[in-house]
Amino acid sequence: MKNYQLEVNLKVLKEFSSKKVSIESSKKINAIIESLHDRQDYARYHYQTYRSIIEKVDNDLLKFKLALQIEDADKKDMIAIKANITSCIQSIHITHDILAYLISTILSLNLNESKITFNNVLEKVNDYKNLKNLLYEFSNEPDYEYLISYVNHTKHRYHIESNLKFHFTNENHFTATIEAFTFDRKKCWLKRDVDDFIIHEYNREQNLILQIENELTNILE
Repeated sequence: MKNYQLEVNLKVLKEFSSKKVSIESSKKINAIIESLHDRQDYARYHYQTYRSIIEKVDNDLLKFKLALQIEDADKKDMIAIKANITSCIQSIHITHDILAYLISTILSLNLNESKITFNNVLEKVNDYKNLKNLLYEFSNEPDYEYLISYVNHTKHRYHIESNLKFHFTNENHFTATIEAFTFDRKKCWLKRDVDDFIIHEYNREQNLILQIENELTNILE
């Protein structure tokens, strides 16, 4: 997982916002920006924690029992794996709402705070063509839809099972998968490899967040 935060000059964005809005609003914008990047850090932390457990299991083939969830000690590892997978995906999802809030605040879109969602913000930025294109690219992606469905399902319905399987290959190792599920009868999502999904969608979104932040800086200029 890449840390795109290092590539964007957040100081410039904060300085421009401070020149365009009141001191109170500037402090609010700074807090939103910090929260956005905190959530990115949280997502990386949970992913790295999940991976460290997987690697520990890989280093001890006797832990094959973990895949069968037999012993209490192994169950503790399984709980930690599932908890960190879910927390990582939820942290990625939360950045969508914070990003929408950042854009709405900087551009003074006059949305009721309870109505500030990514889709509502997307509808309000028609005067900013480059920004709108970036937001459309951000949300027009199957893995984006999958992530939202996963989080809403686990939050409002029930938890989607994450399983650990052992693969007998030249590099014997465990892999984690998210089982297939259907959210609100709209779409059936197939079983997914945890690493493939998280790495792809995290890197894709964070790259676009970088571009969106830079575009907000250009608008403020």
